[in-house]
Amino acid sequence: MSALIYRAKTLGTISDEAATNLYKIMNMHGYRKREPIEFDIAPDAGKLASQLVALHLSDLGYSLEELAAALRTEPEEFAEMHGLLAPSTSAAGKSKPKLQLVVNRD
Repeated sequence: MSALIYRAKTLGTISDEAATNLYKIMNMHGYRKREPIEFDIAPDAGKLASQLVALHLSDLGYSLEELAAALRTEPEEFAEMHGLLAPSTSAAGKSKPKLQLVVNRD
């Protein structure tokens, strides 16, 4: 709200006195510290992380415990962060493909 008042003042659509009055009203209602809840924007739920986790669990055969260990977190916390079943109730994964580092010494 403060940014809107400031921008309106810089564009000349409201006077300095009107901006000052609006700032005072905002302060009186406590909006200078915390704007009204109605103006809160819901956090964006990203899709890429969940798609990557699903790919590693289903197609590549990693277990939840292996993914949690790779990210240095507990399996329960990893499951909660990604909306998965707790490790005790998750299904055992297939064998995952083995990756090998190949160095070209040319």
